[in-house]
Amino acid sequence: MIPITKINKMGAHEFQNMLWTVISSGVHGVYALVLIFVTTRLVGLAMAGVLAYSLALTELHFVIGEFGVRGYQSTDIKQEFKLSHYFTFRISTVVIVSLIFIVLVFLGNYDYSNILILLICYVIVVLQMFADVFMGDLQQKGYMNIAGKMKTVSYVGAFVLFTTTTLVTKTLLLPLIFSGLAVLIIYASMLFFYRNFFINVQICFELGIFKKIFISVLPLVILAFIGSYLVNAQKYYLARYASDEYVAIFAILMLPSSVFLLFCGAMFAGSGLTKGAKILATGQLDVFNARIIRQLVAVFALAIPFILGGYFFGIPILSILYGLDLSGYSMQFLLLMVGSVFHVAVAVLGSALVIMRLQRLRLICTAASGLFTGLLMWLLVRNFGIYGAAYSLLIIYVPLSIFLFIAFWLSVRRLMFNERRVYL
Repeated sequence: MIPITKINKMGAHEFQNMLWTVISSGVHGVYALVLIFVTTRLVGLAMAGVLAYSLALTELHFVIGEFGVRGYQSTDIKQEFKLSHYFTFRISTVVIVSLIFIVLVFLGNYDYSNILILLICYVIVVLQMFADVFMGDLQQKGYMNIAGKMKTVSYVGAFVLFTTTTLVTKTLLLPLIFSGLAVLIIYASMLFFYRNFFINVQICFELGIFKKIFISVLPLVILAFIGSYLVNAQKYYLARYASDEYVAIFAILMLPSSVFLLFCGAMFAGSGLTKGAKILATGQLDVFNARIIRQLVAVFALAIPFILGGYFFGIPILSILYGLDLSGYSMQFLLLMVGSVFHVAVAVLGSALVIMRLQRLRLICTAASGLFTGLLMWLLVRNFGIYGAAYSLLIIYVPLSIFLFIAFWLSVRRLMFNERRVYL
């Protein structure tokens, strides 16, 4: 593990960590959208909608199976739990979530081809869930650059095989199968190559340890579930009340927003998690507070060219890329971009609260906001379609970012007050 005393002497290493975090998050961000793009152009808009829905549903189960461990594991700089504990805990959550997923799929009103698409997408997600444990361990030890390379290569391999197979077959099932094989082979090869980082990893069922991990990360998994649901619920409701084509169009309109979200999230809330935890561990509350404020200022500064560029050039470029006339969705597109900016602010503030081990406070804010906006989202999408879906994203993240900022500010002030009182 990288000593705290060396934090300020590792500019080049930290740059590599941030660079590969941003690259891997960017590739992750466009992964689903590239698949949807290829499917739209080569197979059809309806099948693109089926794929978008399947990816959204399996992403929700990824969040449950991941169980909030990644954020906690990467900031566990005191190594309260070993990699073997996190790995065994992941096996347990994956088994439980897989059983739930299979039951829900076969009880749902899906046809045979849709069931196969859902199952293949879920198998890919399972592979990603297991790889995520090892990438979390690398992040904890300060080697986020290696984790980023693993993630990037796996997604690029999946891109290439999916695209080439779709060009040949003009179907969806076979390309997804080849994508899954690419993810499996690449992750297995790279974990073997970097095996020296994962010494003495073994399966160890220790109920006492499991209970501690469960209690520690429970607020995080609830948060992640609520967050993933609120992000993807528009697609669920559009699939239910509109059509697969509208699901695909909404996913296309979300493309720039998703890239901005993952790019900024990786830069400010992803790669900085471990460093933020180390700063806080040294008691530098002023430095930690200033770091979070600078990140928020940077997010809104980057939002200006993002929104202006998207407003003037976004819809024409997307229309050309996907071969669709999207000129009637300019206002929805603008709302999605603004909503994504506040979504990034929520990610930054939420990560700060996790570093401070105030995940329960974050849960209260998110649950209170999500309970109201979840119902409102259902009404908006049901009555106004894509327009309602775009508005709902804005309604979710503007008030939530305000709640989280107030919670963060009050928490930092309380910690500073307690520190001064102890000093006196």
